[in-house]
Amino acid sequence: MDELTKQVQKLRGPEVLKGVFLNAWIYGSLSLSVKDRNSESSEESLDKLNGACGHRDILFRAVCDRLNLKSRRIGFHNIPIQIAHVGTEVWIDGEWRFFDPTFGTFIAAIAEPNIPISLDDARKRFPDVEIRRTKTPAYQGKWLRSVSPNSEVLPRGTMNHATGGWPILKPYESYLYSDIVPEDETGTFVSEMAVPVTETTQIELSEIDLQKSHLDLGYGQTYVAYANTLGLSHGRGPLTSLSIDLRPDAEREVQVSLKTRYAPLDRIVGGVRHTVLDFSEAALTVDRTESEDGWIHWRFPVRPEGSTFKISTLGEVSAIIENLVITSV
Repeated sequence: MDELTKQVQKLRGPEVLKGVFLNAWIYGSLSLSVKDRNSESSEESLDKLNGACGHRDILFRAVCDRLNLKSRRIGFHNIPIQIAHVGTEVWIDGEWRFFDPTFGTFIAAIAEPNIPISLDDARKRFPDVEIRRTKTPAYQGKWLRSVSPNSEVLPRGTMNHATGGWPILKPYESYLYSDIVPEDETGTFVSEMAVPVTETTQIELSEIDLQKSHLDLGYGQTYVAYANTLGLSHGRGPLTSLSIDLRPDAEREVQVSLKTRYAPLDRIVGGVRHTVLDFSEAALTVDRTESEDGWIHWRFPVRPEGSTFKISTLGEVSAIIENLVITSV
């Protein structure tokens, strides 16, 4: 950690160059892997030279702390392909500046292409902004002694993994249209899962299944950190909700069935939103029924562009999900 901090401290020029350098360094030095990791610590990221988005954010902010730069994690929700993601914002020259060390990217105004801006500012200025990526090659798996100070504009479309070739990000949709949660501006947590929906979909998850930190439902590893808890979340809160990203192969109808304990059924609510072509969302109608054995059933249409079903609680109550069933009907 000391060596990396010294590399950044040696930079001459505007303060923002420290963020640009660190973003490029993490992108180029760390492989996009969590192999043999035992913790999320910055020290392990530097020792193993690997890490996913969360590890990279932790490392980025740890170096910022040593440089006396205020920083915060930015969580992305309901984004294409990845479902969830995190990046980092750093307070430099009186403004937040956004960096994504997983992909070596930042956002800039077209008129000032070398000056990173915040996500909030980028969304206000859109479409007069561009997403830029460092020219430092990705995932070299060695400790870089220098990085390129230059960047290039990312075209619209899907970004592929630099070494694997598979799709990993739709930058413009993810950065400019997704739900974002600055770490220091919210007291809520959203557990997330992605579910492919076909004519024969029948997924049954128990409380134990939902306690696992990741689930594989055929659409890659999904982010479901607290997916067995709704409402007040054992000090993790104050409030937790469950977001299910439904990805059908055609227009279909889905039933989501839920059984919980602790909270009254009338304090548990569900709602679905449908992603439309401009990446905004439109509410859909949901039919809800309750059965005598304590189950809640929601039934609603889903579309190929994607629909997100969110389960939450009314007021400060806590519920544990015992069973969750997702079925094509």
